[in-house]
Amino acid sequence: MYQINDIVFHENGGVCRINNIGTPDFVTTGQLYYTLECLENPTTKVYVAFTHESDIRYIITKENAIQCLSGVRELQGQYNEDNKNRDREYAEVLKSGNFQKWFCMLKGILHEKYVRNAAGKQLNLKDSRYLEQVEKLIIQEFSIALDISAEDFKEKLETLV
Repeated sequence: MYQINDIVFHENGGVCRINNIGTPDFVTTGQLYYTLECLENPTTKVYVAFTHESDIRYIITKENAIQCLSGVRELQGQYNEDNKNRDREYAEVLKSGNFQKWFCMLKGILHEKYVRNAAGKQLNLKDSRYLEQVEKLIIQEFSIALDISAEDFKEKLETLV
């Protein structure tokens, strides 16, 4: 069971702090919920029923973050040339909370961006949005785990991929 003030990841809220554990006013069944406050936007709340506790996980530890980052260069990028399959795959990766998959997705999109830029083209809008989303998730979680600013981690990330 999670505790108030724990920092966790939830697929809909990203990195969040557990603000409350109890029955929200809008629930009439008496079921208990975790009230999550999104760290990126503290006015955004996510309510997670105890029966869906598996949708929450603790963020990565500092030790695991360091270990994970040490292997990023060896990971292969993920980029499916089929737009529909790529959309499905990327949506699954974003929801997965799996760091290695996040980095593979990031590397795949960045490679495609490089290829397109070399040809005088831009990344398509959907890929640009996926790039923004996966970067945000990685930066949020890893900057907190490593106890550095998001800007400092973003600079570090650029040297890794």
